[in-house]
This record gives sequence, C-alpha cells and structure tokens, in this order.
Amino acid sequence: MFSRVLVIATLIAVALSATLSSQNRPRKWWQDKATMTALGMTQQQSADVEEIFQATRPGLSDLKRALDALEADLSGLIRERRDEAVVSAKLDEVEPARSALNKARTLMLYRMHRVLSPEQDQKLKELFDKWERERRGKSSQRHS
Repeated sequence: MFSRVLVIATLIAVALSATLSSQNRPRKWWQDKATMTALGMTQQQSADVEEIFQATRPGLSDLKRALDALEADLSGLIRERRDEAVVSAKLDEVEPARSALNKARTLMLYRMHRVLSPEQDQKLKELFDKWERERRGKSSQRHS
C-alpha cells in the first residue's frame, strides 16, 4: 500500500511537470518510446494514459488559473498589510481552491496509475527515482 502511495506521489510530481521539457525526463513519459519499452507498456496503455491526461488537462488549467488569481489577491493583501481578518477571509478562498486542484491532479494520476500493472508501477517508480537523482546531481553541479 505504501509503495502505491509513493508511486502516486511520484506521478503527481511528474504530471505537474508534464508540459516542461527536461533532458532527464520525457515530456510525456507515457509516450516516450524508451520509457514505454522499459515499462513494457503497450500502445493501448499509452493511448489510455494520454486520454486521461487530455480529458483532465482543461479542468486542471481552469483550477490552476483560479488558484493563481486568488493567491495573487492574497499576496496583495499581505503586501498592503491589510487587517488579519481580511487576509484570513482570503485564505478561506485560497485553500479550498488549492485543495480542488490537488484533488483533480491526484485523481488524474490515480486513473493513470490504474492503467499500469503492479510490475509496471514498480518499474516506473524506479525510473522516476533515477530521473530525480540525475536532476539533483545536475542541480548540485550548477550550485558548486
């Protein structure tokens, strides 16, 4: 059970950056030939994960825009040193928006996760771990 939670958490991190390019991580791991081969993914599995991603993406974008707007409002209130009650009221709007975005992302990743077999999940987790180690290595080299 714990390993499945780790896989979902890892998928969340990857999905959040699915539209970002990286030399270590494919834009869409489920469409990357090397990743598909390493996982033993079928074309149908890739298509199913892409369908989940495409079906969820517009809603995620809307939720993200709404959250960004609320967070900008909150930042403005904080910069203006507004009354704590006003800031608290804005937080009462921000946190449900953040929760809704995280819930939508997690459900998307859960649906993606269910397309893979347990063995594929484990292989994917190992790949994500490898990509993360490589990313950290490059990050620490830049700061040296």
